[in-house]
This record gives sequence, C-alpha cells and structure tokens, in this order.
Amino acid sequence: MSSNGQEMDLNDKILKQLEYYFGDVNLQRDKFLQDEMKKDHGWVPLDVLLTFNRLKQLTTDKVAIVAAIKDSEVVDVSEDGEKVRRNPAVPIPENSLEFWQEVKTRTVYVKGFPPETTLDDIMEYLKPHGTIVNVVMRRLKESRAFKGSIFATFKDKEAAEKFVKSEDTLKYKDTEVTRMLQNDYWAKEVAENKERKAAEKALKNQMKNETRKKTDDAHSAVHFVKGQVMRVSGLPTENVGFSVLKDFFNKYAPVAYAVYEQGSSEASLRFLSTEENAAVKALEKMNEAAKESDGKILFQSQEIECKVIEGEEEEKYWADFTKNKAEKEARGYHR
Repeated sequence: MSSNGQEMDLNDKILKQLEYYFGDVNLQRDKFLQDEMKKDHGWVPLDVLLTFNRLKQLTTDKVAIVAAIKDSEVVDVSEDGEKVRRNPAVPIPENSLEFWQEVKTRTVYVKGFPPETTLDDIMEYLKPHGTIVNVVMRRLKESRAFKGSIFATFKDKEAAEKFVKSEDTLKYKDTEVTRMLQNDYWAKEVAENKERKAAEKALKNQMKNETRKKTDDAHSAVHFVKGQVMRVSGLPTENVGFSVLKDFFNKYAPVAYAVYEQGSSEASLRFLSTEENAAVKALEKMNEAAKESDGKILFQSQEIECKVIEGEEEEKYWADFTKNKAEKEARGYHR
C-alpha cells in the first residue's frame, strides 16, 4: 500500500473510532463519556479522548484527528481544534426499551472466529457487508479470553438481515461462521435452556423413581431370621434409657438393636444372634429367673410384660426395618 493509501486507511479508522465513541449505541452505555459531555455543553477535550486506548493506538496527533473527522456527520470539531462533540443536528436517541429493541433488530450473532482474532480483524471482515456501528466481542467471565463469537450492530436493519439470510457460505480464514439475528440467537438459547432443564428434571425424577422402586422391592422381598424380636411393655416412664434397657436384657442375651422413645412404657428389642428364636431363648431365661419373684419379670422393681413377636407382626417389623434402611442408604447416595 502506498503512503497515500496508508494515510487514507488511518483517516478512515480514526473517523470510525470517533463516530463509534459518539454513536447512538456507545453513548447510551458510556457513563464516563456522558459525564465528560455534561461539563462543557457536549464538548469533550481531545486530551481526554486520547486517554482511550483504541484512539491512542491509532494516533496521538490532534491535527491528524481533526483532519480525519472534519467532514463527519456525527461529530463536530471546535474552532480551536481542541474539542469534539456529538453533532447537535444528529439528536441522541432516548435511552428507552423501544430504542434497545430496535437496536436488536439490526444486531447479528456471529460465531467461528479463532481466539487470537482482534477487533480490527473483525471490523475488516464485516466491512464488505455494511456499515457497523458497534461490535461486542464475547469473552469468558473469569479469564476474559475471547470466546470466538460476537454481536455486531449494523447501521440499518436491512443490511443485518441481508448478512444473515445470504445463501452464500461465509468463511473467516477457511472456517465457516455461524450467523443469525441476535433475537433469533437468544430465542434459541432460551429454548435450549428450557430443554436442558426439562431433561435434568426428567433425570432427577427417573433417579427418584428408581430409588423408590428399590425401596419398594426391598419392602416386598424381606428375608429375616425368625424369633429375634421382643416387644416389652409396662416399663417405668422415668429413669430409663437405651443403656439401662440394654444392660438389663443383655443379662439374658446380647441385644443388637433397641427401638425406644424416652418416657415411653414400651420398647422393641432385637437380639444379636443369627440363629432362629434368639428372643424366645432369652425370654425362657427371663421366665426362669422370674420364678424367684412369683413368676414376675421385674425391671427396676416394676413388673413388665415381654412377648416375642411372630406371624404378620414379625413380618411387618422386618419390612419396616428394611424399608427404613433402604431409604437411609438412598439419602446418603444422593448427598
């Protein structure tokens, strides 16, 4: 490129950068620039604008900036060439819902750029397709690395629609790019999120049903050793606890498990032996010892009644025990 061509290219970049700063979309979002404009009836010193990285990378020469933007329809230059403002003849749109909805109709989503792509690369790529007034390079939240997709706002809706509806295959450096209107992109995202949540809910329900089935299967297929459980009634309602209960009944056979609520007069005991009728044998020993107290089984000097459960009552005890155990294990699995 000749030196004259390079100068024209630089002038074009400076013009586009200044018109971007003072353009409809950026001005609505740029709080710093808004505050600077309030200080002097819309005028912003070039010294302030030259603190902006994009402009500073292009040039720090005020004369070059003034020369590049002297014929702009969007920005004005002060007589002394030291300040720039938005052209009063081009009113700034109201920052309203209607404005942003209109902007979305001319904004496109494009995906397929390599991570090392720069904003200048993207602007050059989009240049043949129409005037671009804003580009948002989408980045990862934490690393700020470029995701390879952008939102680009065209100056007019027709150019945006032509870009996405073109039947020509559009490529960026031999890679085909995905393109659609921003509204269509967000509608697609919402639909996919809805489908994903529905799938997650279905999976959760499936796991829940499988857990319930395992529990029900365990409930309906109970296997147990008969004669291991004893019901006790008539217990004192004070000064009784698990350790006291176990100490008393351990004298006749080792106790594996006790169901008892503090202050209750009843308890259920399951004995440790894996042989049938462990509770029956323990009760026989208790009755033998009771002969010394007129046949009464005494607990803390109070007569109690002991019975080994059998039949449907025994089946229900073991079914409930197995079900509760399965549910507890399932809760532990899902934590």
